[in-house]
Amino acid sequence: GTVLKKIRDESGSRIRISAMDEVLPITRERIATIAGPIESLLRAQQMISTILAEPRQGDDVAPPTDRTLKLLMSNSAIGAIIGKGGSVIKEIMMTTGATIKVSQPNE
Repeated sequence: GTVLKKIRDESGSRIRISAMDEVLPITRERIATIAGPIESLLRAQQMISTILAEPRQGDDVAPPTDRTLKLLMSNSAIGAIIGKGGSVIKEIMMTTGATIKVSQPNE
């Protein structure tokens, strides 16, 4: 609770974590919903990414170098990210070195 409170307070965003029984279908993955002005969303996402990159207390092992961040988006939003002929998503991947996979609507 204290980490989420800090992210909420410092980012100005509203964050809700799904309950243990509120998972994506056919997975065990819980959903973090972040809402607020775009600046708040970006700050919250940055803070979450920083936390994921740090070793956890009590862990003797370094955190994995690769992580997966899954985002749920509307079709119109994902269309803007893909861009015409995939131009925008290709540029994002080339610039960042990240791999981005867009699932099909029925996945």
